[in-house]
Amino acid sequence: MDQALLLIHNELLGTSLTVYWKSDDCYQCTFQPLANVSHGGKPAKPSVAPVSVSTQHGSILQVNSTSEERAACRLEYKFGEFGNYSLLVQHASSGANKIACDIIVNENPVDSNLPVSIA
Repeated sequence: MDQALLLIHNELLGTSLTVYWKSDDCYQCTFQPLANVSHGGKPAKPSVAPVSVSTQHGSILQVNSTSEERAACRLEYKFGEFGNYSLLVQHASSGANKIACDIIVNENPVDSNLPVSIA
């Protein structure tokens, strides 16, 4: 319970990524490694890493380029219980040096408050 599936898509050719996570409910906590996602080397086929994320509190995700160890992007998101999400990491349309990170909902989460409202 209290988990969702996050598929991390690395569309950056020749770049390995490390994705870090922390709860937005935690004061002065450090980021914890969530996944390493290398790129397979084929332009039309991004590498995908599936991970489980907590839905108990909001999450802060930070994507770092493994070679440079600097933050490429940072997102805050509240995942829903049993939802299925994708984190797309790709070059921004505004420039090749800029990276865009977007969260897409693949399958909506369940309404975990439904049993409480019926009872």
